[in-house]
Amino acid sequence: MGWLLGSAGEAVALFGSAWVLRRMVGVEPLRMPVPHAARGLALLLLFSTLAAEVSGPVYAVVSRRAEVRADQFALQVTGNPRAFISTFQRLAGGNPGDVDPPALVEWLAHSHPSIMNRIRAAEAYR
Repeated sequence: MGWLLGSAGEAVALFGSAWVLRRMVGVEPLRMPVPHAARGLALLLLFSTLAAEVSGPVYAVVSRRAEVRADQFALQVTGNPRAFISTFQRLAGGNPGDVDPPALVEWLAHSHPSIMNRIRAAEAYR
């Protein structure tokens, strides 16, 4: 599902970029006259950056939901939340990153649930 969402996002970005460049007077994609080339590239970079900033959190939400479903499936199949918790505690010990980031940071920037959220979910499963 993630690759499909990513592919659709890339297609929208490419069509959007072409649309922006066509709207500029005298500029066509891949045949920009020299006086307009810098302006067209700057506008394209701006559009691409804005699109990435908007689509990033959306992709992260979709990815986190898939990870939560995978965790739930693992707990249902194994019926062993203790092993699940132990595994993520070991990951937390070897992970130099933040294992319990603020909710807003996780929502905006993380494609996986935090280790502590995964452990809490497994504890609640018991």
